Amino acid sequence: MKTLRRKILTPTLLLIILIPLLTLIIFNVFLRIYVQKNARADLQTEAQAMHAAAVQLLDSDPSAFQGQALDETMRKLSGSLHGGELSTNGADVLVFDSGKQLLFPKNTDPLSAASLWRVERRLSVKTVKNRVTEIRLGGNSYLLYMDTLAVPGNTVYLVLLAHLDLANRLLSMANLLLICIMVGGILIGVLVARRIAARFSKTVGQVCQTAEQIGSGKFATPTDLPTDILEFRVLMQSIARMAERLGAYDRAQKTFLQNASHELRTPLMSIQGYAEGIAQGVVPDTKAAAEIIAGESTRITGLVEELLTLSRLDSGTYDVRPVPIDLCKALPASAKRLGGLVLQSGREIRLRLPPDPAVVMGDEHLLAQSVENILSNGLRYARTSVTVSLRMEAGYSTISIADDGPGISPDALPHLFERFYKGTNGCFGLGLAIAQAAVRLMGGDVEAENADGGGAVFRVRLPDAISPGQAPS
Repeated sequence: MKTLRRKILTPTLLLIILIPLLTLIIFNVFLRIYVQKNARADLQTEAQAMHAAAVQLLDSDPSAFQGQALDETMRKLSGSLHGGELSTNGADVLVFDSGKQLLFPKNTDPLSAASLWRVERRLSVKTVKNRVTEIRLGGNSYLLYMDTLAVPGNTVYLVLLAHLDLANRLLSMANLLLICIMVGGILIGVLVARRIAARFSKTVGQVCQTAEQIGSGKFATPTDLPTDILEFRVLMQSIARMAERLGAYDRAQKTFLQNASHELRTPLMSIQGYAEGIAQGVVPDTKAAAEIIAGESTRITGLVEELLTLSRLDSGTYDVRPVPIDLCKALPASAKRLGGLVLQSGREIRLRLPPDPAVVMGDEHLLAQSVENILSNGLRYARTSVTVSLRMEAGYSTISIADDGPGISPDALPHLFERFYKGTNGCFGLGLAIAQAAVRLMGGDVEAENADGGGAVFRVRLPDAISPGQAPS
């Protein structure tokens, strides 16, 4: 498996090598084209100048290209040539007669016999005339320009040969310079890439080490990194928030287990004590003892059911089945189911609902459980009554459940929906936590505050309310 350092270095080095190499090739091609283009233009200019000078000589002396006068004529013409600037390194002039025989110079230097034969063959190619072509002679590159000149009684061929040696040396020097620059750039790029890869690898290693420590339960692990890379800082901030949430969740789980164990231990100890007393015959009133055992068993059953409900809501395994619910019917039904608790507490539930249907989408069981948990909590603290009202707004409905009790203390208000947090008259401390989890699972929310006139008020907000007066489908 490739390491991060290798995965960064490999493509980076390929780019560092390939880009300068492609640049060198492209530059070399365009430079060669440019140099040869200039050399061709210079040679053609020289040839045209020589042709014009030859015509003037013929006008003044028709025998200028005959016999012994040819050498003197060619010396004059050669002196009129101007070698291209750093392009052709000057041009050699050859003169052939109509029979393709060399007239000037008498010796074949700087050409060998084989090279001369190749030039003579070019004289037979009509497309070569009056244009610059490239030819290889003796292993060297030349530019060749051929022109014809009519002299009395004959036709001569004027041939210009320009050596490309200087142009090739210029190209070689440019290539060498580019190669040196490319090698230097590659070395610098490799060093920079290695340093960047090592820096990234070290930072990622520190991130992995921090994640491993958090995974082992050390949620207070420092998450600061000595880096100025924004993405790594954002990543470590996310890890820090995750560690904080995991730590809070871990503490909540431990507290949850401790509280659950405590709530279960008290009734179990009572059941065990009375059961042992009945078995040993030391309990005089066995009927009363049996009633206590039954009551504590009911209490344990209720606690276990609430724990199971809360666990299903937290784990997301609860099968939510949203259906249209008319709150004007669902709220009275929940109040009616709490009739026994109302009689036992001596308080009453007052309903202030609109005459028209108020329909929301939600799970019937979750809605009933959350409303009844809040109502039962209000009945424990109310002096005389709990009032249920309903307000329809654009996009959601709000159920308000207010009691006329002493209200919620400022210290208790932030912890009201925490598991096993109990007030003075609380039961298990799970009812409000279940109500909040159930409402949020339906896409709503629950909030609590103290009313201006005294007492506590809980507001259950449910989304997707249908406008008043519209019946459920």
